[in-house]
Amino acid sequence: MVEPVLIIGNGNYADAISETLLQTGTNVILVSQNANLDKALSSALKTRSHKIPEIYTATTVLGCSGTIGKFKVQLQNNHRRIDRIVSAIIIAEENRFQPNYSLYGLAPSQSILSLAQFNRLISSASPETDKIKGAKKIVFLSGLILENHPVASKKIMRLCFYLQNEFNIQTYVLAGNLKVAGPGLEDLYWQSKKAGTVYVKFTYDQPRIRQTNGSATFGFNDEITGHCYELTPDITVVDEMISPSDHLAHLAEVLKIDTGPEGYVQTDNVRRISILTNRKGVLAVGPSRGICSETDALADAEAAALAVLQLTAATVYESGTHAIIDPGKCIRCLTCYRLCPHGAITIDSRPAVAPESCENCGLCVSECPRRAIAATGSGVLNPSGTPLPDSGDDAFEPDLIALCCGRSAIPAEKLSLLWGHSQPQKVSVVTVPCGSGISKEFIYQLFLHGADGVLILTCHQGNCHSEQGNQHAFHRAAQIREFFQQTAFEKDRLFVDTIAANMGAEFSEKVACFADTIRKLGPSRLKAR
Repeated sequence: MVEPVLIIGNGNYADAISETLLQTGTNVILVSQNANLDKALSSALKTRSHKIPEIYTATTVLGCSGTIGKFKVQLQNNHRRIDRIVSAIIIAEENRFQPNYSLYGLAPSQSILSLAQFNRLISSASPETDKIKGAKKIVFLSGLILENHPVASKKIMRLCFYLQNEFNIQTYVLAGNLKVAGPGLEDLYWQSKKAGTVYVKFTYDQPRIRQTNGSATFGFNDEITGHCYELTPDITVVDEMISPSDHLAHLAEVLKIDTGPEGYVQTDNVRRISILTNRKGVLAVGPSRGICSETDALADAEAAALAVLQLTAATVYESGTHAIIDPGKCIRCLTCYRLCPHGAITIDSRPAVAPESCENCGLCVSECPRRAIAATGSGVLNPSGTPLPDSGDDAFEPDLIALCCGRSAIPAEKLSLLWGHSQPQKVSVVTVPCGSGISKEFIYQLFLHGADGVLILTCHQGNCHSEQGNQHAFHRAAQIREFFQQTAFEKDRLFVDTIAANMGAEFSEKVACFADTIRKLGPSRLKAR
């Protein structure tokens, strides 16, 4: 039996995901930290044929343990504790919009509205809507002081085009750096301009703004003609700062999710595109993972529903490559639990690895102080079994070991061979699942077993499947190189670099350059030991 899916959210995207899952027969638990559901979502739930069996508002996620297929979630609804087991978790929180009234010295009124407020009114049926549609001039403020996002620019240009075409309302956009870099935005800009929207760009001086009796007046000099203008619109629409939901920081902590620099529950990592997080079975949708358009967010919602169906299939648990903890050696220091980038370490009476969540990156293996963890399946590193080519003739040709990430360097190597690029005679390419799994002891053993040089090729920053595996590789290499220098052993015999899967030519160049360095250094002194 597949457990229900937990959806955390309050708006359109949570609604779209739940509807898709319910249609496939998947049960859903909907949780919102807000006391009330979004009006659009609440209305949709009343008319929907598929009913959500469990909906909890004013509810906080207190804790989460377990792994995909059997997450144990603790919820708090008022003073009531609710425990549920869910197969997957989807974070579908909405963005927070903060109107920039104070930046412009304005106060909200019936004639001065935020972009979100205006957007809601224009799409509803109310007396305020009739007032808007009866206006003759409407001014939109867009990134005059703080940079605007293309998502906000798109909303403004679409509203201008709609107001000009449908109601013949003269619209003005007073803008700083107008963002039109998104898909179709430049075309939308020209369409709205052709419909009659006037764009006034301010490069140096800001418009002079004053508010009288609830209305705003704008005075400015045209930067091209130098003419002075004064504009008093019927309605002024103020742009907004877009930021993550207030709830995301708490959710990231409870669910053990890596966050990006702006606080969204997805890092700037190409391996996460579009809805994945560092924890298998926990997905981030739309405004939970970053600022995105409504179209992209709804596409995320559909992708999340499909991903859940795939992730929770029974075959996902059949894993032959994962780490194993030896209970006889484990001292329960919890180093593995703290460091695992995928949340694959569970704690019961002692730490254990959940095979269905383990990505076999090797970080826990390389960092365990008691060597109590071993990897199984592919990607196992065994120094004594690493092949080194025979020396052949008397001319010195260095014995090289290239430790290559299976997701970046190995595809680059294959591409290099496919293109016919040459490689040094005596280089042994060893596949590692992640740079984080290369321990210092392993590198020492490679030199003791006859390597003249060791090259580590790992992912670029922001490309690592384990998020920081490349950083671990660089950090350990720096420590070893420092140790080599202190012991009068050439530090340049160990080198770490980054590479992408499509860099076939660069792979050959990096290996050849490293081989030249080792040739100049000569044979390793450790070979004679």
